[in-house]
Amino acid sequence: MKKRIVFITHSYHKKTKSVDFFKKILEKEFELIVFFDESWQGKPYIDFKKINKLDPSQVIFLQQIPNLEFLKDLKCKNIIFIPMYDNDAGKGVDYWRSFSSFNPKVICFAKKLYDRVKQAGLESYYIQYFLKPSEEKIDDHKGTSIFFWQRINSINWNTVKKLIGSNRIKKVYFKKNIDPNNKLIIPDEEDIKKYNIQLFEGWLSTEDYLKKLRECNVFIAPRTREGIGMAYLEAMANGLCVVAHDDATANEYIESGKNGILFNANNPKEINLNNVDEIGKNAHLYIKEGYDNWLRDREKIMDLLRKI
Repeated sequence: MKKRIVFITHSYHKKTKSVDFFKKILEKEFELIVFFDESWQGKPYIDFKKINKLDPSQVIFLQQIPNLEFLKDLKCKNIIFIPMYDNDAGKGVDYWRSFSSFNPKVICFAKKLYDRVKQAGLESYYIQYFLKPSEEKIDDHKGTSIFFWQRINSINWNTVKKLIGSNRIKKVYFKKNIDPNNKLIIPDEEDIKKYNIQLFEGWLSTEDYLKKLRECNVFIAPRTREGIGMAYLEAMANGLCVVAHDDATANEYIESGKNGILFNANNPKEINLNNVDEIGKNAHLYIKEGYDNWLRDREKIMDLLRKI
């Protein structure tokens, strides 16, 4: 009989599917029961009684770290936290130390977060996730084509214009799916014509999304902080030069000027886009090497769960 694991995560992941990779790993060996936390929408947090009734061998909290009272009410004492830097960046050592009596095991996908949790004295593991790299040949592009998806206020079209500066641009794909509680800034008609901007929205099929992505050689990372960074990792895996704000997790993958470009979203300035094809090829090679490491680290995670 398979061990039963309760897996609790943010309900927005139902749309983004950004944690599906982790669910699929677990489902291979465990009976996985998923709860989506909707408390961020003003709804009640998950009822601990429902979890107790299931009598799981382990409870995994991905991004949605519970309060101490909730943990006290849980019968299951095998607790695993998988915090996300974009959600937990502001939480210091004392916050993590407050969980010491529950002895949680903590898996971190951001080194910056791992260092903090480790300092708090919790049993912690640092893992870098890598997508499988594209097997298609990474060719040079004729001109610079940009893929931009606005998700938050602080990286918007005005930011992208400052990064472009005097660089000549062939076209821009502009994806209009904004994150909740953020405001979309649409380019005016002059900019649409000048930069050959093609606006689109909605959740495309994987095939259609990758088709648009591969027509570009520059990807503007849409957020200043990431839990993992699926969007820009996918771009790197397909040979694009990722331009990202200098914070975790992007700056834990990108060496600026070599396999990507880092900038300051609080003071964006023109960047050099002359060698983005070369940078994109370096990014693809980096992801290829990193993917082999991820396959090994994935087994470490499974070993950890098997032993509990």
